[in-house]
Amino acid sequence: MSASTSSSGVIPENKLKLWDIFRNVGADGEEILKTAKLAHVANNKEGFVVTMADDTYSSIRENPRAPGVCKVSKIRELSGIRVNDFFTAEINFAITEDGRLYSWASEISRDDDYGEDYVGHEQDIVNQLGRYVSSDAADKIALCCRPAPVEEGSLMRVKVRQVAFSGGITTYTVALSVGGDVHQWGSKRNLYRPICDCWTPTLIPRERFDYQEVISVTCIEHMGVALTAKGQLYQWKLRDMMSQKVLIDGSGPLKKITGSYDLIFALTDKGDMHYLEVNVMPGISYDNFQVFSQQIFEVFSENIKTLFFTDFRSDILRTPYFAYSVLRPSAHTPYSGRAVYVLQVRGYPIYASKLTDAKPSNKK
Repeated sequence: MSASTSSSGVIPENKLKLWDIFRNVGADGEEILKTAKLAHVANNKEGFVVTMADDTYSSIRENPRAPGVCKVSKIRELSGIRVNDFFTAEINFAITEDGRLYSWASEISRDDDYGEDYVGHEQDIVNQLGRYVSSDAADKIALCCRPAPVEEGSLMRVKVRQVAFSGGITTYTVALSVGGDVHQWGSKRNLYRPICDCWTPTLIPRERFDYQEVISVTCIEHMGVALTAKGQLYQWKLRDMMSQKVLIDGSGPLKKITGSYDLIFALTDKGDMHYLEVNVMPGISYDNFQVFSQQIFEVFSENIKTLFFTDFRSDILRTPYFAYSVLRPSAHTPYSGRAVYVLQVRGYPIYASKLTDAKPSNKK
């Protein structure tokens, strides 16, 4: 969930202290938080802060289950470059104001941490970085765990405005460029063997979206999803270049999408909220699926502005993912200090910022 900044551009202390990761940071950490203009909580053991001086810091709790002072450290690679947004799961991404994309891993889990069914998981994480990493063990840790620009493949000299990834056993990543083009990279796996390994960003031709500009992207466990400037939705199988239009019964043009695992949430320009559920066909492959849609929330006066996930459930790898964000208000941030409507669907908390009170319909 996001919080507003003061007139000076600094996030108020009471907004930051909503999260444990920013509560016990020591005297030096408190001084840093006093000038925070952007903050992001990656999970219950790590958060990131950008100060008014454009220095970037990490706040890390060594044992997330025990109280103790968090260690606050400057991230030199992300300082002085105007970081504008973070996207975090097993891999962290940061985007600067001028569209440069950086990636790094907070830690690299070994394959034997997950058992024999997940052999190759370590390489999956490396593939998600979107840049080359040596197979040498010493180099891998050094190159993975420090932020570095993603400037390979189709993202060379390309400005990025959004990143999306599914998490879980599929370390697949989609990036949206400032010009409205979609790029993809990463691995997809089943439970027992690798299906595809590719760390190089690849452009999905615009013709796959009927030559429309894409304005938003998201990923779920089995596919990528793109929303165009005309409010049309397209989906494609992971690592596939062939997309198809998704029709939602009874909905008009869409203006916002978000998703995780097997659920996609879509907000129409009228303020109606729909969810699309991916039903994986029983059998052998993640490539076969069906999409079902249902309207779950109807509002009036077009008062919902946007929607976003604030909590990802724990996946089968036992790794909890959280997507809490504390951002300064702007045209693209989800919360600007107004009331927030909270909707629970199958245990997923969905927050939608709104201008006035909304009346939920009786439709289910």
